Amino acid sequence: MKAKQRAKQNRAKQNIIFKVALAIFLAWIFISLLQLQLEINNKRTVLAELDTQIVNQQRTNDELQSDVDNNELYLELQAHDRGFAKSGETIYKEVPGST
Repeated sequence: MKAKQRAKQNRAKQNIIFKVALAIFLAWIFISLLQLQLEINNKRTVLAELDTQIVNQQRTNDELQSDVDNNELYLELQAHDRGFAKSGETIYKEVPGST
């Protein structure tokens, strides 16, 4: 009889130990998942900020490229006005009163 009681007590202790270990394991999993979710949210925020910076930088680059293109056109017109030409290009000047 005592052996049966001891066996029941041992099983009860084992059940309690198992349940406590399972609860600790589940709590650890929950905390780990929560930490990972927080990290993911932080990374998404950083990614959104970087995407915004990229868009802003692309706009700046486009504006600068437009300025460079316009500047090259301006320089080309100024060179033509001064009689300069690109290689292979011929510039014709109209002489007033020659008709």
